Order: sequence, then structure tokens, then C-alpha cells
Amino acid sequence: MQAVAPDVKPKPIPPALWLLVQLLIPIVGVLFLDWNLFGLIYLFWFELILIGLFGLLRILTALSGASPLQGLLARLGSAAFFVILYGALLMIALSFSMVHMDWNSLLGELPTDNRGLGPSTWVLAAVFLLEWLGSYIFSGQYRQAFPLLELFRVFALTLPLAIIIVFVLSPYAQKLEGRHANTVVVLGILLAKTLIAFLVERLPEAFSGIEK
Repeated sequence: MQAVAPDVKPKPIPPALWLLVQLLIPIVGVLFLDWNLFGLIYLFWFELILIGLFGLLRILTALSGASPLQGLLARLGSAAFFVILYGALLMIALSFSMVHMDWNSLLGELPTDNRGLGPSTWVLAAVFLLEWLGSYIFSGQYRQAFPLLELFRVFALTLPLAIIIVFVLSPYAQKLEGRHANTVVVLGILLAKTLIAFLVERLPEAFSGIEK
């Protein structure tokens, strides 16, 4: 008799590695492409959209250990609830951010002072897509994921980022001008954001430990 090879599922890439790649994008922009805080605000807003988009995909594909049809209504309900809440969050954050922004300065500086910002958004989108496919779909993680837990995960990632945009970056974007004036501030913000995201990515492990 021939031995049957065990069905080995591919191990997902550690979340810390994806976070490191996401961290390198703005760091390269700040240190080597002379991005100012306006460029960082633009990139963070784009990241908010990506978090919401791929968060919705994670909710819709979270099977909770059941067949695709069994939990369909729960996934659709969670997705609808998420779209309403996330849309409201983005509108509130955008409203508060617009109050603090000097749009004449923003429109004047973005095209000239933030080289490579457009390609960086495409790279960031590719990172999110690869993370969703590699660490969530192809690894089979979606089969045991719960829609509500994925919903909470998205908001845990989004709220700190929205707070940074509204209360840190937007009010001080005009006050911290020049590469040397804002490099330390930007790097501190990026490291704090990455640390928060890393802790959020550890939440599923914490919940699984409680269940055991």
C-alpha cells in the first residue's frame, strides 16, 4: 500500500511581515522622497479605504466553520451593518479633517512635494490584496473566521488611524513644514500606528486562547 500524503495547508504569512511592508512604504516616502504631512494624510486616507474594502471581503467570506450557504444570511447582515457603520465613520472623520485642513496649501503642495505618492498607493493596494489572498483565502483561514470578529477587527484597525488623521496630522500639517522638521514626528506616528495594528492582529490568537 502506498502511504497517503497528509493534506498540509500552507501556513499564512505572519501578520507582522505584512505590517512591516506597509510601514516601509511611508518611511521610504518620508526619508527618500521628501514627503510632507500632506502626503502622509493622503496615504492614510487611501489606507482607510483599503481597510474597509478588504474588511468587507473578509466578512463576506468568513464561514465560521460552516458551509458557504449555512451562514450566508449572517454574513450578509454583518456586511450591511459594517457598510453603514464604516461609511458613517469615514464621513465623520472626513468632516473633522476638513475643518483643520488648509486646502489651498494642500492643493499647492501635493503635486510637487510628494514624489512617488501615486505609485505608492498602488503598491499599498497590492500589499492588501496579497495579504487577503495569501494569509486569509489560500491558507484556509476564512473557513474558521467569524463575521462579527472580522467586523470588530476592522474597526480596531480603523479607529486609531482615523484619530491620527483627524487629531494629529490634519491640525499640524501646515505647522510642520520641511523634511527635517517633520521626519521625527512622522516616524513616531508610523511606529505607533504599526504597534497598534500589530496588537489588533493578535486579537484572534487571544480569543482562541480564551476558548481553549
